Amino acid sequence: TISKKMSGDVYVNVVNFMEINKRKKQNNFKFGNKLCAIRESLKISQKDVANHLGVSIKTISKWENGSCYPNQKHFKALSNLYKQDIYLLLEEYQ
Repeated sequence: TISKKMSGDVYVNVVNFMEINKRKKQNNFKFGNKLCAIRESLKISQKDVANHLGVSIKTISKWENGSCYPNQKHFKALSNLYKQDIYLLLEEYQ
């Protein structure tokens, strides 16, 4: 909960931050679902992707459940592996 002792400006900034963070998490989830759907449509396992990229299965799972994003190197590798333009992977989530 937000303290009632906050000034009006601070309260608005905290609420704005919380809303931005909430939307970002929703976008992470959508992006993760997209990664998962592409992988499954290609009939590739999380283990195969992890081995190809040199990361753990847990990392692939985190990307697909929206906990975090791949780094730039892994975005490029996923784009190549999934035969998807990197900008198309990201376009609706930026």
